[in-house]
Amino acid sequence: MALTVKIVGAGIIGLACARALSARGVVCTVVDCARPGRGASWAAAGMLGAAYEAAASVDVHPSLYDLCAASAALWPAFAESLGEVGYSAGPTIAVGDPAVCTAFAARIAGRGAGVERQSETRLVLPGDGHVDNRAVVEALLAACAEDANILLGSVSASTPVSREDADVILVTAGWRTPDVLVAPGRKLSDFVPECRAISAVGGQMVSLGPVSGAPACTLRSGDLYIVPKRDRIIVGATVEPGRTSDATDAASIARLLQRAVDLVPALADAPVIETWAGVRPGTPDHAPLIGPSSVAGIHLAAGHYRNGILLAPITAEIVARQIYGEAPHPLAADFAPARFLPATA
Repeated sequence: MALTVKIVGAGIIGLACARALSARGVVCTVVDCARPGRGASWAAAGMLGAAYEAAASVDVHPSLYDLCAASAALWPAFAESLGEVGYSAGPTIAVGDPAVCTAFAARIAGRGAGVERQSETRLVLPGDGHVDNRAVVEALLAACAEDANILLGSVSASTPVSREDADVILVTAGWRTPDVLVAPGRKLSDFVPECRAISAVGGQMVSLGPVSGAPACTLRSGDLYIVPKRDRIIVGATVEPGRTSDATDAASIARLLQRAVDLVPALADAPVIETWAGVRPGTPDHAPLIGPSSVAGIHLAAGHYRNGILLAPITAEIVARQIYGEAPHPLAADFAPARFLPATA
């Protein structure tokens, strides 16, 4: 009898995991309490920024860059399997004052990532690309809908997910992971203490129409990014710990737009197409929890923070190997949920 997995969370992580498991003959049911793919996966900008997000960052998991780089290497084949999803291998331009660029370049080079000093205030990150995340989500949903081993369903937020529903429960519900009901009135965090490490970090964004003089590749400056797509330009994003609202506020959007125009004056003439807010699943070390939890039969793949799009292929590979019983991926142990369990004597 085929192994069965119930995946709670139909974003890019859950859908990618379903495909990887199905390829091994595992029967998957993917459920969500909201419209599939319309959470953080839809709200993202689609950056594939291993160097900027991991190699150049401080206070992150020491192996986060290794995980990001491994996933970036999988993206060409992953994108090809989905069709035309706006995949670009790079580059990204990072802009900052000379001291910031010098420090960034040193950290990036120290991790073995590609970096070129274009000027005192500009770095070229040749391996940091981007993809149209919304096209990816739509393609994944279509692929899963056509897969005989995958059933896409829905579940009420007030309906518990029973551990008897499948051989394995895989929770990929992003920032909502701790609140998934697993018994009447009991949340996952009541049973699985490591998932309490996941927190909500809100972000507001805006997209602009194409305009002459817009950047041809991703630009980054601090927490500001400008990401060109085929039919729009994405500008983001605020970083608001604890914020779970999907509403935007005019002042935050205005500040984002002004910062973008300061960096690229041509954007002053670009029409606003859309404003929106999303919620990232943060963790103390900005890295995901991937693997079996302390409760038998419950696995986690959540807490990807700003790298959910980038890390989808490698997360799916790690999860599929673990659940199917294959040899573990070399990086799997570094991101095990158990790292957030209290130390024992």
